[in-house]
Order: sequence, then C-alpha cells, then structure tokens
Amino acid sequence: MRKGGKMLKLGIDIGGVLSKYPNQFKQLIRCLKMGNLENLRFSKDALVQIHIISDIKPHSKAVKFVHDNGFNIPYSRIHITDYEQYGENCKAVLCKELGIDILIDDHMGYLSEPNCPPIRLLMMPDQYKPYYSDGWKTDGSEGNFGRHKCSEDI
Repeated sequence: MRKGGKMLKLGIDIGGVLSKYPNQFKQLIRCLKMGNLENLRFSKDALVQIHIISDIKPHSKAVKFVHDNGFNIPYSRIHITDYEQYGENCKAVLCKELGIDILIDDHMGYLSEPNCPPIRLLMMPDQYKPYYSDGWKTDGSEGNFGRHKCSEDI
C-alpha cells in the first residue's frame, strides 16, 4: 500500500473510454501493473488498484465486455452503477462507496459531483472516432450504435 496505508483506486468507464481506446488503456493498465510489481519488489507496497465502473447492465454483460476485449480485471472489481436510483450522480455514489480516488469517464454528468471522486477526468468525445473501436467485441445488442464515424467534411 502507499505510504499512510491507503491504496490509490482508479475507476475507468467502459463505453466511450475502454471501448473507444482499448489499446491505449491496455497499455496504461499494463504500465500501472508493472509499477505495482516493481514497487512490490522493493518496498512491498502496492501503488494502484484498477476498477471498472459502468452503467452497463446486467453485471455479467459488463464483465463479458471487459474480459472478451482482453482486459484482465477481476470480476470483483467490475462494478455497475444504480442509475435508476441516483441518476447522473450514480457513479459519484459508487465511487464514494468504493473509495475510488480517480475516475475516467466520457460523460460529464457522471463527473459533475465535486470531490466524488476527488479527481474526475473527462475523456473528451472525438466525433471522428467511433464509440467502439473497430476491434471492440460486443454481443451485438447495440445494433449500429457506436460504430458510426462522422465525416470530416463538415
């Protein structure tokens, strides 16, 4: 654990974040895990714990998306929010419950509650890239959603 006994917890959204930039996030997660391993070798401290925080239901579908697309995140660290109860505050509520320190999301509403979590990073939409990268595996229930790219001829 970090000095002071608290592990840094990073939350990452699926749709529009992992699904849009899977290769970059795989590399980031791999680097964070390697940092943990290096740190463990020298000081027996872990630096960061990765959590997936999504509004995709059911939980089994979110887990399947994460695992089928090559992210080795434990089932217990893939979490589903309660949008029906909390609306756009759902991810803030879950982050507070889990002790998440940093959340990366592409929806500003999910990041709008001050200090929940303390660091909220907005993945800016890019209209020229699809919501799902070309290689992103889904169950097909989204239909054509997320596969369309805007034309650069505006």
